Amino acid sequence: MVRRLIAGFVIAVGLFAVAIGVQRWFDTRAAESVVHALMASVQSGDRDAMLGLLTPDRRDVVADAPSTMAGGENAWKKQRGMSYRIRNVEINGDRAVASVTVEKDGYVVQPTVYLQRGETSRWKIDRIEDLQEDPRYLKDVQAYERQQGEQLAEELKEAFDGRDGVTIERVTTPGTPGSGR
Repeated sequence: MVRRLIAGFVIAVGLFAVAIGVQRWFDTRAAESVVHALMASVQSGDRDAMLGLLTPDRRDVVADAPSTMAGGENAWKKQRGMSYRIRNVEINGDRAVASVTVEKDGYVVQPTVYLQRGETSRWKIDRIEDLQEDPRYLKDVQAYERQQGEQLAEELKEAFDGRDGVTIERVTTPGTPGSGR
């Protein structure tokens, strides 16, 4: 009789552990699917789909943000050639953290997406952190700007070369194109 009781107890504990594991697996997949939907909305430029994935308070903040970036470029244009990989999803009660690697044109960013389970038990995005430019991108932009400055200096030199009263002398200061920084 005691053996049956112990066997029954062990089976019940095992079933309980399996049920918890299955529930955790479903929670992880549900949170992961929200991150997939976020990346799909960024790739397609679908602002409304992205807004639907945010918590209500974040949705209000983002909805009021301008849709154009500095320079007048549309912030919600399609992102061709962008790929992503969800590296990890960790669930802690009603909160989840997803680590993502996003790659485009050889440059990489690794944002962290924080999710929160909403009132309807669905995962919503609370915030995204660590969205920093790839240092190689910044270096390439600086090199391009330096090249543009060199080109402009050469054009000005050619335009003024040989004119009476014009002396051309190259002067560089820290932070200007061609200063070696």
